[in-house]
Amino acid sequence: RFEGTRKEELRYYLDWIEYREFYLITSMENLGNRMKSRGIHVPLFHNYPYPLGPGGAKGAPTTPFNLPALEEKLGFVGFDIYSRKELYDHVKTIASYVSGCSRFPYIPEFIMGVWPWYIKPGDVTDEVFVTKEALMHGIKEFNRYMLVDRNKWLGSPINRKGVVKEDSYAAHKKVGTNLMKIRWNDFAKCDDVLLVVNRDYDRLEAATTLLPVVGDFLEPVFGFSEYPSSVIVSDENLGFSRPIQQHKSTWFDAFYKALTEGGVVFSLGDTAQSVEALKKHKVLVISAFDYIGKKTADKLADYIETGGTVILGPEIPKLDDTFSSESALSKLVSSTTGKPVLNSNGMEIGKKFACGKGSLIQIFELESVSSGLIEILDSVQVFRIDKGKSVADLVLYKGKTRDEYILFVANPSEKKIEIDIPLPSVPESVTDLWEEKKVEILAGRLKTEVCAYDIRIFSWKAINA
Repeated sequence: RFEGTRKEELRYYLDWIEYREFYLITSMENLGNRMKSRGIHVPLFHNYPYPLGPGGAKGAPTTPFNLPALEEKLGFVGFDIYSRKELYDHVKTIASYVSGCSRFPYIPEFIMGVWPWYIKPGDVTDEVFVTKEALMHGIKEFNRYMLVDRNKWLGSPINRKGVVKEDSYAAHKKVGTNLMKIRWNDFAKCDDVLLVVNRDYDRLEAATTLLPVVGDFLEPVFGFSEYPSSVIVSDENLGFSRPIQQHKSTWFDAFYKALTEGGVVFSLGDTAQSVEALKKHKVLVISAFDYIGKKTADKLADYIETGGTVILGPEIPKLDDTFSSESALSKLVSSTTGKPVLNSNGMEIGKKFACGKGSLIQIFELESVSSGLIEILDSVQVFRIDKGKSVADLVLYKGKTRDEYILFVANPSEKKIEIDIPLPSVPESVTDLWEEKKVEILAGRLKTEVCAYDIRIFSWKAINA
């Protein structure tokens, strides 16, 4: 239980939160080493169960889990997904995080039936939708859980007596036939932008929890669980300019929403990733407040000086996580003068600092994120799809060695929608992969309907590819 009142007292609590990550990593490393010492030389993987409850994630899944650090000890790491179609943003968050952080984006337990006490378990239409969505946001492979019912597992395609459930079996067979025949590893997500989860503030949120909760079984009843949320986290400033542990999710959500509504294809990253991994992306977007971890600041400074663009808000952290030394980011911008960043109305919404070969762009206010972020990204020429005001979510993949494309168009709403979007290349012809039908293209634009809670998947080769 958190009982601190000043930032100087935080180190005690933050060390405990970081130790929980260390404990999970070392225990899995020890288990893996024992297996290897006994001649088991196969790729080892681990699954994180986040979150167990059906309510969906409140944010990206970091502490006490640390996927990038655990993958230094094991072959690969993934998160389980058991979700209904209504939890679109939850699945997008998990899949985008795993694809943005893991060397092999994999779902170790992927919904095919559920446990008996799962609230509102859904049906096969949910399973098909979530499967398309996981592939859409970067998952390459998955392990179905489970193919056959048992005494504590319901809704699988085959019941306990071995009888096939025709609707479920046929739907999952179509997934295998129409979708898993695609060489997903031959395609790369067009994600110039990485929305980085700041682990420093997730640790702060966990450290300032006022009500210790064991397990997530209370979540369906009371709305909170062992995963921290604003309901059970301190709202004190603790000597900072604002209660960071409360505001960090608000800024993350604002960035996430602006990127999605702006048609930007992005993945989620983690400040625990190596700077080499971060440099695979043209732009990093990250929340930042009064302080930032020394390791995080050093990575971001390196990324900027070698040519990357970092967009952060609301502050450029002055302190590192000792709360007494100046951060590397503060030092980086102290030697240069920031130029005003103006929105389309001519109002100053931030500052741009040229540092080395790259730049740091600060957005001052939360209200400026929705209107200003896309304008800033357009100025640095990141890839995005002009979808207008449509609620559709779009992700494009391009062949790594061929001029081939796969476009996912998701409708995460209860109503049928119409889309009218420009294709990024001139196609020979376009195929709907799920229906295995040709789709008409008019003047280089895709005009079609997407039913409620459906994801359409289009593929094409560019002319002269």
